[in-house]
Formats: sequence, C-alpha cells, structure tokens
Amino acid sequence: MRPVPNENVTARRLARFRALFPWSIAAIIATVAIVPLIVMGYVGYTSAAQALRSDAKTRLAEVASHTSNQIDALLLERWGDTKVMSESIAARSMSPPAVRHLMEVAAGSYAPNYELLLVADSHGRVIAAYDPPASHAEPAERYVGRDVSAAPWFKRALRSDTVVVTETKSPMLPELANGSLHNEEMGLAHAIRNDSGVAVGVWINFVAWAIVEKIVNQSVVESHAEGLDVVLLNRYGRAIASNQTPDVIAPLANGDPNAQRTMTAIASGQVVEVPARDLFNGDDGREFVSTYHSQGKPPYPGLGWMVLTTQDTRATLAPAMALRRRFVILGLIAVGFIGIAVAATVRALKTAVTREESLQQSLRQSYKLEAVGRLTSGIAHDFNNLLTVIGGNAQLARRHAVEERDQRRLDEIIKAGDQATDLVRRLLSFSRSSVGKKEPTDLNQHIQDTANMLVRLFHGRIAVEADLSPTPAVVEIDPVEIDEILLNLAFNARDAMPDGGEIVFRTQSDNATVTITVSDTGVGIDERTQERIFDPFFTTKSTGTGLGLATVYGIVTEAGGQITVTSEPNAGATFTVILPRSSDSLPSDTF
Repeated sequence: MRPVPNENVTARRLARFRALFPWSIAAIIATVAIVPLIVMGYVGYTSAAQALRSDAKTRLAEVASHTSNQIDALLLERWGDTKVMSESIAARSMSPPAVRHLMEVAAGSYAPNYELLLVADSHGRVIAAYDPPASHAEPAERYVGRDVSAAPWFKRALRSDTVVVTETKSPMLPELANGSLHNEEMGLAHAIRNDSGVAVGVWINFVAWAIVEKIVNQSVVESHAEGLDVVLLNRYGRAIASNQTPDVIAPLANGDPNAQRTMTAIASGQVVEVPARDLFNGDDGREFVSTYHSQGKPPYPGLGWMVLTTQDTRATLAPAMALRRRFVILGLIAVGFIGIAVAATVRALKTAVTREESLQQSLRQSYKLEAVGRLTSGIAHDFNNLLTVIGGNAQLARRHAVEERDQRRLDEIIKAGDQATDLVRRLLSFSRSSVGKKEPTDLNQHIQDTANMLVRLFHGRIAVEADLSPTPAVVEIDPVEIDEILLNLAFNARDAMPDGGEIVFRTQSDNATVTITVSDTGVGIDERTQERIFDPFFTTKSTGTGLGLATVYGIVTEAGGQITVTSEPNAGATFTVILPRSSDSLPSDTF
C-alpha cells in the first residue's frame, strides 16, 4: 500500500511556508531595491573621486604658479626700489649724514618691506645703516664701520651695472640670520656710481622675510582647500618657508634623501601622487604634489626658487568617502526609508556643489582683483619711487635755503609732494599693496559717527538710521578701512535714491563674527548687475570709476570676511558684511 502522508507534518510545512513567504517577498523586494543602490553608490563614488582628483591636481598647479608669481612680483618691486635708492645717492655726496638722511626718507615709503638698509663705500666699509621702524633687527648703528668687502653680494654688486639679488648667510652680519627656516636673508644690492660711472659704494636692502611668509600663508587661505600646504624651497631644494611647522616639514628642510629624490622626479607644473612620509614627518598617508619653478620677472632674474604645493589625498577624497559611507548606510536601512535617504543624499550633494561653485567664484574674483590691483600697484609704486626722490631732494634743499622766497617755493613743492603721496595711498588702498595698521575696532562707534555725519551731509533729503547691537562689535581691522567700507556703501545707496529715501545701518554680534548690513530703499539691483557688482572698473553710473565696491570687496576679504548683496529691482538693496570677531579688547582710551 502507498503510505498515507502524515497530516501533522503537512500542516507544519504549510505553516512554515506561510510564515516564510512574506519574508521571502520582502527579501526579494529589498534585494531589488538595494542592489541598484549599491551599484549607484559605487559608480557615484568612482565618478566623484575621479572628479575630485582632477580638481585637486588643477588647483595644486594653479596655487603653485600663483604663489611663485606673487613672490617674483614682490622681489621685482623691491628690485626697482633698490635701484632708485642707490641712484639717488649718485647725484650727491657720499657723506654719512647725507646718506643717512636719504635712508630715513626712503624708509618712510618702504619701511614695512625691509629689515635693514646698508651703504658701504668702495672698500667695503659700512658708512651708514638704518633699520626701519617695523624691523626687529638690532640697532642699525652697530653695523657702521664693519668690513663687508668679503661678502659675495658686495663683490658682485660692485662689478655689476644692475641690481644683484642674493641669499646670504654672511658672517659679517650674523645678527641678520633669523629670517627663513635656514636663517637665510634676502638681499638686493646695487652699486653707487659717480658722474664718471665709477663705483664709489654699494647700497643693499635686506627684505623683511615676514612678507614672503605672508604670501605663502595667504595662498593657502585663498585656495579654500582643506589639507593643502605650500612650501617654498631654495635653489638647493631646502625648505625656507611654509604654512606648516618646521618639525612637520623637517625632511624637506634638512635635505632628506627620499625628499630630494621625490622633488627631483617632479617636473615643474606636473602633479603626482607620492607617499606622505617622503616629504613630511609623522604621516603614513599619500599626498598629491605639484611644483613650480620661479622664472623671475625681467629685469629681475629670479633666485631659482621652487614652490611646492601638496594636498592630503584623504582630505581631497573626503567628500567622495563621505558619499560612499552614506550609500553603505543607506543599503542597511529598511527599504521603506530608501527613497528618503536618497533624497537627503541628493540635497547634500547639491549643497556641496553649490558651496564648491561659491568657493570657485570667490577664488576667481580674488584673482581678478589681484590682476587689476597688481597693474595699479605697479603704477603707484613707480610714482611713489619718483615722489621719494623729489621729496627727499626738496627737504634737503629746504634745510639749506636762505632766502624766504626760496623757502616758500620749496614748501609748495613739499606740500604738492604730500598731496601726490596721498593720491598714491588711495591707489594702493585699492591694490592692497599698502599695509594698514590693524587694531581692535568697535564698529558700533564708527557706524554711529558715520551715520551722524551723513545726516548732516544729506540735509534731510535721505534719512539715516543706525540699529546697533547692545554689545561692542569689535573686529581686528584698520579703522581707516572700516570708514572706507561704510562711506562707499552709503554713497552707493545714496546714488540709488535720486528722489530721497532711507539708509539703515545694522550690526549683529556673536562669539565668532560681527555682521554689518547696509540697506536702502532705492531702485534696486538686477540679477545680472549683482553678478559683476564687485568687479573692478565695473559701473552703471555715467561718472563712476567702478573702484568703490571693488575696494570694499578687497578690504573685507583681506580682513578674513565676506560681503554679499541681495536686491530686486525697485525694492532696494542690502549689503551684508561678515567679519571675524576680535578676541582682543578695545584700548581703554577708546571708551
């Protein structure tokens, strides 16, 4: 007989099937939903990583060349300064008092740029020295009388018809060996020649090393890139400046063989990926590396320096890694939440792209302002050089003038020179070449003073209000520059209200930032104009120069802040300035 199936066994099998069936369907649905998500996550990660690598390589090469060009431009300016200074002596006596006076006059224009000025006679004996007020060098008098005839820069300058640029560790001037990581000093020397063309001495300027370090550090800040470092190397491949600490870049600073081999293998402008330990201490990761060799800027020949830019691959690929982790987490979440998680990821990616585009636009704007500012700076510096010579000679002549009529005429020359110098300062204010005196400044007080002045100036045609935060809004900035920001924005608002209206200044302060808003009830700004409003020389006014808002943008960004504008046609405009809050308190005499 055929066996009869056990009814209990059959019932148990059916019960097990009913219990497992929904879970099987759910598993199939989850698999169908999750597998495409995993594939999409992998493809997204791969594409994002490739794009980030490409962007990082482009950015590193651009930052390296940009930093090198800035340093070359700086030394070209100092090259021209030195030539003008030395040629100024040629028309006068080489007497120490006369030379010392000329140094004082020159230092008034160039003080922040130099650590020490020296003049030696044709035998190499120092006859005059001057340390500008901003210098931290030893008192200049201690150098007078020293013999520097054995210094390489002295011999080269005495034989040359042009400015000699040198890196020195001169034993005659040991006090100066305190600048770079290798205690090298940058010197620019030029022969002083009499009317017959005979060299009667040498003028040498030692450049303040802090200016070079500022360029290196500023390049890192302006790159807006996490994990990016900049290292300046001398012609021997040794690090002499960096935004990193000396212990981190010790292999580059001390000539480590691995670091030297790595540097030799990288051509100028090329970007490669190398082990981080070949360049830095205490890092087992990998680095993207790019180099750019200084080309100089004729007639300045360059020093053979090289700029090295690096970025940790982990920082470079961090957005892609975050994206991959997000997709992995999403794959473990219940199927019902997949759609929500994907939407959140898309929003996050859109936010990241928007932020990246904003950073790129800010970087392009900075480069654009720098290019125009460099042109303006070059003209202003040349004019400043001429004014230095004119002013110095006029003051010397005024000292020896006997006739009252001659004294009056010389006073007029000096007065005109001062006015021209003021014009140069305004040009340099746009080009950002002049170094303002930054100090803790209460914006509330400056805004209230500005508002009171504008009320009188507008004679009631335009109402001016100040809605200020109850606590001091203190930032680290040059007080003259904050007044320039406020007046530029106020006059811009005035021009937008030909029939009258209202200007409102507001401040808000928190632990990290201070925010200023300047609002008006004028004709407003269309979207196309807003895109170019901070461009230099862009204006919608028939009599405008287009420098006002570009200058404001330069001041704000140099102070570490940002400025934006929101507006619609016929609905007024609001400019918002956000600046880092100062951790220092105001001087007691400001209260």
